[in-house]
Amino acid sequence: MPKNLRHLFFALAGGSALLSGLVLLLVQLLTPAEGGAFWARSILAILATVLSAIALSALWLARMRGSVEMLQKTLKQYGAGRFGDSERIARPEELAELSRTVRELGLRLEQQRNACQARQREVARTVRDEALERMGHGILQKTEKSVASILGFLDLSLQQPLSEGPLQNYLRLAEREARDFLAWLSWLQKFLRPAAESSASCPINEILRRTASEFAAVASESGVTIRLNLADALPPVVGEETAVARVASVLIDNAREALAGRGGILEINTNRDGRGRVVASFRDNGPGFDEGAARAMFSPFFSTKENRPGLNLALAAVTARLFGGHLDCWSQPGQGATFYLTLPVAETKTSNPGTSAASA
Repeated sequence: MPKNLRHLFFALAGGSALLSGLVLLLVQLLTPAEGGAFWARSILAILATVLSAIALSALWLARMRGSVEMLQKTLKQYGAGRFGDSERIARPEELAELSRTVRELGLRLEQQRNACQARQREVARTVRDEALERMGHGILQKTEKSVASILGFLDLSLQQPLSEGPLQNYLRLAEREARDFLAWLSWLQKFLRPAAESSASCPINEILRRTASEFAAVASESGVTIRLNLADALPPVVGEETAVARVASVLIDNAREALAGRGGILEINTNRDGRGRVVASFRDNGPGFDEGAARAMFSPFFSTKENRPGLNLALAAVTARLFGGHLDCWSQPGQGATFYLTLPVAETKTSNPGTSAASA
């Protein structure tokens, strides 16, 4: 019998005997009897109480011994990391390790799910871009035919005897715009071919001066004043001169139309940003537009003006992206609008100097 159980047994037996003896002694004291009989009955009562306590303690111990021994065995085996004869339970450090493993597996599954979704989006984007490219080539070819027909009619109109005036200026500007648009479409078709690459560069300030000069007469008739504030010693930017000139024409004409009928000022500035790129800004003091229109400004077929196809700004933005740049805008209703054309600086090619001529 374990030592702790023996101590418990004797404690129960002794306590029961003492309690019973005290009770019987109290009874004897309250019951009148002769002296010898009193002590005899008291001794018999105490013996009976002790025997009863021993019997009750033995019965209780027999009933509880199995449970107590099983509890002691369980506690002892838990300290060794085992339960019962063969069952295994996890220690706290093992549970912590299992929790970390489960978290790591969850993170890996989440990363794999995100990677799969990214691949699906990439495949969908590729399929969409291929479809848009095929559709774009078809639209470019059809547009080129329509512009060529318009240019033919303009040539015939200019051959008619007309006096110098606003009509003659508009016809000349329309002819120039049509020719530039045809050249732009041809460049886009060439650039959008799969193996097409462009390493051309052009002087942005010269292009802006020439384009502003071409629009000066028409802008003046609309009450629009074009002001140039071009930074000195700007390096060439990446881009075909025809395409960049077309983007500038679109932005100038867009501002002229916004100011038509009310007059205003269009300021064209050039400078370099913090990343060394060249930024050309086109700022007018026209009616402006809200934030929703600003977000959709370069989307195909969107226009804030009535009866307009909404393709010029979209094509201009595509052209800027093809050269590694971008086209942005800012405006608030009643505070005018500013368009920003950002283009990277062209890399200058340095040639290795040849060997010097041999001295005579």
